[in-house]
Amino acid sequence: MQRFRSVGVLGLMAVALGLSLDAAENVVLKAAFDEKGPSSLSYAGLEFVRPGGPEVLSVTLEKVGKDEKGFRSHAFEKLTAAPTRTTFDPAKSTWTATFAWGEAAIAYSSLADRLGVVVTLTNRSDRALADFSMRLLPLQFPGKPEGLKDKGNLRSGLDNPVIVTAGFPKAQVLACMETIDPPTRFGFADLHGKEKPETALMLCGGVMVEEPGECVIGPLGRPRIEPGKSLTIECSLRFAAAGADTQPLVEDVYRSFAAHYRWMNDWADRRPIGMLMRSSNYKGHKSETNPRGWFWDAKLDAISKEGKAKFKEAALNDAERCISTLKSINGQGMIFWDPEGSENPHPVTYIGDPRLAAKLAPEFDEIADEYFRKFLDAGLRTGVCIRPSQVYFDAAKKQWSHGTGSDGAAERGDHYPALRAADIPWWRFYPIVERMCDKIAYAKKRWGCTLFYIDTNGIFQGVGEKQEFKWRLLSAEMLRRIKEKHPDVLLIPELVGGDGAYHTAYWSAAAPYFELDLGGCQSPAHVRRLWPNAFSIINVTDGDFVKNREKLKEGVKAGDIILVHGWYGAKRNQEVKELYDEVAREKGGK
Repeated sequence: MQRFRSVGVLGLMAVALGLSLDAAENVVLKAAFDEKGPSSLSYAGLEFVRPGGPEVLSVTLEKVGKDEKGFRSHAFEKLTAAPTRTTFDPAKSTWTATFAWGEAAIAYSSLADRLGVVVTLTNRSDRALADFSMRLLPLQFPGKPEGLKDKGNLRSGLDNPVIVTAGFPKAQVLACMETIDPPTRFGFADLHGKEKPETALMLCGGVMVEEPGECVIGPLGRPRIEPGKSLTIECSLRFAAAGADTQPLVEDVYRSFAAHYRWMNDWADRRPIGMLMRSSNYKGHKSETNPRGWFWDAKLDAISKEGKAKFKEAALNDAERCISTLKSINGQGMIFWDPEGSENPHPVTYIGDPRLAAKLAPEFDEIADEYFRKFLDAGLRTGVCIRPSQVYFDAAKKQWSHGTGSDGAAERGDHYPALRAADIPWWRFYPIVERMCDKIAYAKKRWGCTLFYIDTNGIFQGVGEKQEFKWRLLSAEMLRRIKEKHPDVLLIPELVGGDGAYHTAYWSAAAPYFELDLGGCQSPAHVRRLWPNAFSIINVTDGDFVKNREKLKEGVKAGDIILVHGWYGAKRNQEVKELYDEVAREKGGK
């Protein structure tokens, strides 16, 4: 009976692929096991397993204590010793290794197109298991794979579905991570430049992100296994014929990812948005009477008692011009980048904290309510630029500086002592969600803002055993927590990559920002595969609009929003209006 069912499956595959029965049998994964684990994986006539078996390369145990100041300290021990015992249960296809610190088990399951891999780490020590590195399966590639680099084929599962594809003339091999949380690093080991590389299916920890809802990151990140606890990670190695469409093969991975990061970014209005940058730190735009270069007019007097009336008149006239510009393109609203002025040089030019307008730009703060009210009265949305960090005046340097993103002392602006545990120093405490929610709440209450561009949406944070400060982007979990507290706003993070991960999950709660001149024309296809209503903000103020018009049009038709200069009638604005009109006609004609 078993043979009959197997031949039936092969017959169906032969019909579907237009192959003979023998050829169809060749594109079914064949797996064999011995006392070390998988001894053979054959697909399309190619062998992919090399001798060696699975191996726990290292684990790092962490002991938490207190230093001389009473703050939390961390002591680490990296263990690389061989297991005291290994077994393979052929009935369950499970490899188990026993160590002084606990156990590692890998259960394999073979289907026609994949090898399922379930990893369980059990910590029986009295310390937390804070990091690990495992070889799940030793592999022998039949040639140099397409789609892989010689190094760096481990992908971070932070905010991103992990599917690592290796292409060969006869087959495609896809390493798929099926566990979404906690995130891990997963994929293939380095290839070392060989023609027929010896590599391995790898699983590692050390993803630099805090536990959900926390303001403190563990020195070695996630996953983390406390004493007496276990962690189970599910993944697979999947196979397809060369040139075959692999989307159906990985649909479950995308489905699980989208279910974990449920869609929460409904925003019906997809009309253009205008960016307003109304101050300048260019020396030709500012003067003693206009130190923040308002409206790029060095002759303007924004400081003296006599000049303030004219400054107010200039500001309100500017608002009227901006409104006219936005109306001319049927825009939905504006984002005011610099209510705090832009007196300071890069990278402190855009402060990203509207609460500081009174301190940093008192002349604009005095008339800001009337300025923003004009847009609201005209039926337009308003917005501002915010940043996850805080700025503070550095007395030693006699200039304003951006903090790392940590809480800082009271004199450094934000201060959330009630949220910080007594054994955590301020420089390790990052109340990002609370800070950004406070900035949003202020702008919403005072100026009715609902559009928030998140400039430089990352922080510098101490990571690793030596607590070296490194740059990383905010996690999608942070943006989702902000969105939960402020569901009526649109969040526009500037960056989605650049810290070793690609934060696909941002789109579940926000509309990431792209620039035409940097190649950004529309939302990535895999994003809309996850969430059909996902969209991005595309800044087209620079770049070749004509050359990329069709791609931009496709994006707008699918829901992307175009960002333009909103303070004057640029030629590009008219091109954007024509593109939107064309999309509207085509949609209306269907």
